[in-house]
Amino acid sequence: MAISHPQATDLVDRAMLWSLAAKLFAYPDEREPDPATRLALAPINPHAAWPTELAEAMGALERGAEALPRGTFLESSDLAAEHTYLFARQTLAPPRETSYAEGPATAHGAAMADLAAFYKAFGFQASDGLPSDHASVEFAFMAALLAKEAIALEHDWTEKARLTRAARHKFVADHLGRWLPTFIERLETHARIAFYPLVGQLALALARAESGVPTAAVAVTDRPARSALG
Repeated sequence: MAISHPQATDLVDRAMLWSLAAKLFAYPDEREPDPATRLALAPINPHAAWPTELAEAMGALERGAEALPRGTFLESSDLAAEHTYLFARQTLAPPRETSYAEGPATAHGAAMADLAAFYKAFGFQASDGLPSDHASVEFAFMAALLAKEAIALEHDWTEKARLTRAARHKFVADHLGRWLPTFIERLETHARIAFYPLVGQLALALARAESGVPTAAVAVTDRPARSALG
């Protein structure tokens, strides 16, 4: 469907970036090209007017991807090994919201229940067998909400657009904003190559760009830049 509403166009542009971040945090698929090629092929609007932080995060990610080996995603052996190192074997930077939940054990269940309610309300289903609190799933949900809001605006469904926008803001405030900064700090502390921290910084910039969400909710300590390969 062609998009003509100017605000809807911006929503679609942001949805594409959330979707990209979701895919880059998923486990490398042997059928996928290397990150630099994926970024080049991603349907991202080159004329989009991004906030400065978001534009800088995207530029840094592109440069980081260029520094990685070319070929299929799994042929980028350093990246595949890094994914396992960070997210699976030692779980140095757990990519799941409930890993960062504070308070009693019941807080984990409450977070999962709230995520399930969000997903059910908007007909969203997690793919690839990932848990519902995985970063890739939450990022994909943000992309879905932005796309739904864009469609509502395009059809002049004002109330649907308002409800979807409110849900998007609440999701960042109640979920992503509570754990994404700590997750990125873990990435930057333990990563041996800078690619995954750069993907995390893109997601953080996207979260900060969400209007109506206090910046403090997704603040993260500034860290010095490093080369793409550590």
